[in-house]
Formats: sequence, C-alpha cells, structure tokens
Amino acid sequence: MTTPAEPAQPARPAPPPQHPADSLGFLAWAIALGILGFFMAMGARRSPWTVLSVVLLGVSLICFGGHVAAVVAKRHELWREGRGR
Repeated sequence: MTTPAEPAQPARPAPPPQHPADSLGFLAWAIALGILGFFMAMGARRSPWTVLSVVLLGVSLICFGGHVAAVVAKRHELWREGRGR
C-alpha cells in the first residue's frame, strides 16, 4: 500500500508583496521630477513657470516620502517576523 505524498514546503517563506512605492522606478521618477522642478525654478522668469516648478518639486517630495515610508514599513514588517536585521 502506498502512502500519500506530503505536500512540498518551500525552503524559505515567500517575501511580502512589494508595494509600488517600494520600487526603484518610483524613486527615479521622484528624483527626475525634483531635478526638473529645480531647474525650472532656477530659470523661471514668469509666474506660470514658477507655479509649475513648485508643483513639480512638491510632487517630487511626496514621491520621495512615499518611497521612504514604503521601505521603512517593509523593513519593519521583516524585522517583526524575525527575518530582518
């Protein structure tokens, strides 16, 4: 009589799902928007360009803050599970 095969268990637990703000692409967009906004602010001579540069700098800061928050949250979750440093 044969015994049923036991289900295979993974060698290590699966990583937590990646948040979109945790990606390097998100960080790259934040840096690119910040640089573009900075150069626009330095060369702005008229009011509409100044407003646009301030908006780009604001979006850049929000994106960068979101990226940092996602990385910190992921590391905290790994630390709580005992898999982090």
